[in-house]
Amino acid sequence: MERKFIDSPRPGWNRINLSQGFTLLEVICSLLIAGLVVLTVLSIVNQSYGLWQRSWSWGEEDRGIRLVARTLEDFCANIFGGKLPKGEKEGFVGEPFEFSGLLEGEKGLARAGMRWDAQEKAIYYWRETDKGLREKVICEKVAEAEFSYLHRERGSWTESWTEQAPLPAAIRLRCKTSQKTMPAVIVPIQNGRRISAP
Repeated sequence: MERKFIDSPRPGWNRINLSQGFTLLEVICSLLIAGLVVLTVLSIVNQSYGLWQRSWSWGEEDRGIRLVARTLEDFCANIFGGKLPKGEKEGFVGEPFEFSGLLEGEKGLARAGMRWDAQEKAIYYWRETDKGLREKVICEKVAEAEFSYLHRERGSWTESWTEQAPLPAAIRLRCKTSQKTMPAVIVPIQNGRRISAP
């Protein structure tokens, strides 16, 4: 038996096969899935950026508080105590938002101290010089700050210190930044450098 080949295409060849395309429902579902994937990725990026930004600001705040602690340690190591010569300024004076004492200056004793500025939300270190008062910011973004002073004999903290001698046993700084409450910084004052009265 002899086979016959038909050169013409099969019947229905020229018809459009609708089952090979996408339906409107399939297109909408794929767009919805793609949108959810994009939203998930954007959410993860946003969260990681927020975490990075918070950790950066916390790191900045921690560096600022460490600088305050180092400045306070330097101040406490070099402060003068004891009886002051007649006519000399008061020795150490402490208030809740500022304290000052006498350090060695270019021409004798000079007053220096630290203060918290509530309007600027910053802690400043200041010092008297021959050219006037020199002040610099050592910590910014401090929402609250308070200094207190340890009484040697009583062993209790007080908010103000006006006694010339002896010096307080320690200075404590408690502060809050916009992000968190920082641990208290406590710096002892050993005995202070002695001033010999004439």
